[in-house]
Amino acid sequence: MSTIRDAESWLIAVLKDTLGSDVDVASGPGEYDGEYLNRFLTQGLACRVVWNGGETGSTSTSLTIQGSWTILAFAGWRGTDQDDRRRNATEGAYQMVQAIAARLHNESAGQPTFTATGARVQDAEGNDLEPVEGAGHIQVTEIVNEWSGELNRVDLCIYSIELQQDLPIELEVVSGALNDWRTAHIDYNIPEGEDVDLQQVVDLPQ
Repeated sequence: MSTIRDAESWLIAVLKDTLGSDVDVASGPGEYDGEYLNRFLTQGLACRVVWNGGETGSTSTSLTIQGSWTILAFAGWRGTDQDDRRRNATEGAYQMVQAIAARLHNESAGQPTFTATGARVQDAEGNDLEPVEGAGHIQVTEIVNEWSGELNRVDLCIYSIELQQDLPIELEVVSGALNDWRTAHIDYNIPEGEDVDLQQVVDLPQ
């Protein structure tokens, strides 16, 4: 069992339920730069879940991380066009940030999670989202406007929603748990002496 992975999957499922199918929700790597931001220019609204680590507390038999998460909410900016941030509909950046904060604050990943209509939230496979054993309640600690000149040049605005959540870590390491990595291998037959420029795109399952 990976508590961090399960907690991230839980966050992604709940955010997808909250924001709907028009917002691209996925795991994110953390720090972003111009190359990473270019991926969002044609996607419209997007949301990335980032695990930041956290301080630990332990006993002889247990380890707990006071986990820190960042939810990055991406939206179009188009220079001085305020409508991209201040729409009355659900697709505005302000509405997305408010919906995320309201849904997650004081929410518990350790209990069954329900939609606004009372049904169970679904996971990526379409099954009822399982609780994350031992996970604490989520606290929204800060919301930050990440605007910068770089973001303005690529017509994006980003808001970060900072979360804290206690997560238990199993002290027992399961043998072979890290063996199943997804990899890709490509062979090219290049004639000797030829100057060849090769490119290949590989899609790995997430």
